Amino acid sequence: MEDAYQHIEVGAKKWGGVVARRYVQRVDILKVVNDLSALRAYPSLRYHPLKGDREGQHSIKLANRYRLIFTFHGERMETVRIEEVSKHYGD
Repeated sequence: MEDAYQHIEVGAKKWGGVVARRYVQRVDILKVVNDLSALRAYPSLRYHPLKGDREGQHSIKLANRYRLIFTFHGERMETVRIEEVSKHYGD
């Protein structure tokens, strides 16, 4: 995933140009927020914690049905790990 962040053309090949650009934008946001409540200040992200077998993971919208799924460690989002970029519900 780091290669898609550093080289947008890598992400564009995987997901298309719009999703690749949004991926970079969203990762930049994750780098500056201090906690999950700060993500709610960005309504367009459609941030929400996941449930069921994905409990402990969180999701933000990229484009169309694509979402970025991540986990974090520490009370203040000290470490964020991008788990995947996928279409919502795999369709």
